[in-house]
Amino acid sequence: MRSTVKGERLFEIRLAVPEDRTCVAGMIHARCDWLEQRELPSLRRRVDLLAEQCGDGTVWVLTTGDGEVVGCTTVLDHGPARDWTEAERREPALYLFSTVTHPDYRSLKPGTVIAHWAVDRAARQERTWVRRGCLDPRLRDYYQAQGFHLVRDIPVRVGTLHVMARHAQKLDVPLPQEG
Repeated sequence: MRSTVKGERLFEIRLAVPEDRTCVAGMIHARCDWLEQRELPSLRRRVDLLAEQCGDGTVWVLTTGDGEVVGCTTVLDHGPARDWTEAERREPALYLFSTVTHPDYRSLKPGTVIAHWAVDRAARQERTWVRRGCLDPRLRDYYQAQGFHLVRDIPVRVGTLHVMARHAQKLDVPLPQEG
């Protein structure tokens, strides 16, 4: 499977390796700059923590055909127990955390490419769901535009956690090649 956008750019997705840390940190810093210029909440305090996870077997990077890192996400087999009911935790799912994309590639929708890849991957692994959560209502709306539905809102110390899910399904859309 290859992901073509506008007939030209190819995306690939692969597990991050320790050598990706610098590129991932740079990409996240670019996103932070973009967010802060718009007076939106930023991940700046978490950049090093997120980049350090490259190579731990949970972080995936989305790259262009020439290897430039344009996005990353953390994929786990379980989510925080406090966010999901016991019955929900028994259902096979992939959980997405800390998805970040480079703002210079917004027109190519790398966040949607990552979400579609996860939905398709979950189906191919015979899982039922892809789940995620977010604090920002604008991000909640963005995820809903990607086909995720709001499961519940959970009051947390810093606001409201929007817990979301989408049924896993094999998609007939251009997806990134997994490498």
